[in-house]
Amino acid sequence: MKKVVIIDDNVLTIQGIYENITWESMDAMVIGTMSNPLELLNQLQDLEIDIIISDICMPGINGIEMSKNVLAVKPEIKIILISAYDDFDYAKEAIRIGAFDYVEKPIDYPYLSNVITKAVDQINKENEIVERLNNSQSLLVDRFFNNLLNYEPEEAKYFLMSDLRYLGLNDSSDQYICANISINNSAELKNRLELKWYKVILENIVSDIYQRMSFCKMCYCLLKPDKIIAVIGFSLEDKYSNYEKIFQGFSELCTYYENQGIDIRVGLGAIVSSIWESSISYQNSKYALPYQYSVDEQKVFDISVLNMCPLSSAVFSDDNEEKLISLIYKKDRDGLKQFLDEQNEKFRSFSFRRADIYIYIYSFILKFSRLAFSIGITSQTVEKELALLLQNPDTIQPKEVFEWMFNICDLACGELEKSLNSYHQQLCEKVNQYILKNYSNNELSLTSIAMFVNLSTTHLSSVYKRITGKNIIDVITEIRIEQAKVLLKSTDLPLKSISEMAGFSTPYYFSAVFKKNVGVTPSMFRNPIN
Repeated sequence: MKKVVIIDDNVLTIQGIYENITWESMDAMVIGTMSNPLELLNQLQDLEIDIIISDICMPGINGIEMSKNVLAVKPEIKIILISAYDDFDYAKEAIRIGAFDYVEKPIDYPYLSNVITKAVDQINKENEIVERLNNSQSLLVDRFFNNLLNYEPEEAKYFLMSDLRYLGLNDSSDQYICANISINNSAELKNRLELKWYKVILENIVSDIYQRMSFCKMCYCLLKPDKIIAVIGFSLEDKYSNYEKIFQGFSELCTYYENQGIDIRVGLGAIVSSIWESSISYQNSKYALPYQYSVDEQKVFDISVLNMCPLSSAVFSDDNEEKLISLIYKKDRDGLKQFLDEQNEKFRSFSFRRADIYIYIYSFILKFSRLAFSIGITSQTVEKELALLLQNPDTIQPKEVFEWMFNICDLACGELEKSLNSYHQQLCEKVNQYILKNYSNNELSLTSIAMFVNLSTTHLSSVYKRITGKNIIDVITEIRIEQAKVLLKSTDLPLKSISEMAGFSTPYYFSAVFKKNVGVTPSMFRNPIN
């Protein structure tokens, strides 16, 4: 039953309401009566109340102030106010701040009964919604983390902060890292087992991850068909110790399930300082997994470890990577030979350990594999060549490293020559077609385009800029401006309609962008004489 409290400084009014309403028939009961709203406010936290029926004008504190205080603490309570004719403006104010309804004096009890029935029905509806939300809590949390891993950091914070608070998720960790846990032999397991038992295996792995990561402040696993994504938060007090525990935990997980015939590989992303930056770590972890074929004996791979190696950073820097990419794109074999000879000389200038050679090879493989993936090189010959040198890292000499690197680059040039249109050119054409099709949607953005082509915004921007020499946002603006020009010259449509059809959010924004790009306002462009 719904619990009702009646408040009025007139005892006869309380008695009249109590005696003239058939409470049980509407699934309600009066649990208390009070003569002063302050009595209610003092007991509000301790009372379970569904409906309050209160006069507006009372000594001490009026019904409006009481409603504000009650709804600030318990917004689910339905407040029905009793209003004299002179109090009508107060009643309207009460409805504005969230009171359920009001009834004028003298009280029409059948009408009041009807209002109470509506309040009870509303409470029942809201309780059903809350129950559905509670039952779907895990789905909402899954959706939150899916969005978190696919939004850019600023977008994630802007769009998901309220969800995080509503779901009661923990964002108090100092550091975060994403793990990409891949079941490499998933196809074989599905063929051998019934699907339900394969799903049981995945659930067991998730449970095991939670247990092994229990020392962390937070850990949440997203279950995918052939992989598990874990978002882990840990304390800054002992950053590297906690990281080592995470790495060790996943290594032990892989070994444990390997003994059961389940081949698990784990890619660890970069450590980030905010939960909203989880997408950065997630992208790192995705890059890590495709390179596992290079080192069969290693099950857990952290792509950021190489960035911590001074030799790798000094010898094969980002500038060197860009130069290597440029030479491969140009298919400049002489330039590649000269570049790698220079790298060999630089390498020899270091006092290096045997492990440094291995790290340098690994660094090259990662960067080259990323390049090969981005331009669509999937040749098994290249993959075999990449794995060849790692078979005997203890006997390799620097000169052999650079000869091997040249062979790899030479193969890449050959693969690139076979392709009439590179992957990036096709990608840019796909983006252009998508923009032409959707420019009129004012929500078209770099993020929506990146989701369409299934790439991160950062990577897509870099590729598009390198191939076309333009920024995607500039291209969207150019197309919108050109379409607006056509509409301005060929129709008599008002500027507001043209701005909407061209994809601008407001006429003011349209005019500002148009003038910036064309040099005149839309009106002047349409009627240059005027």
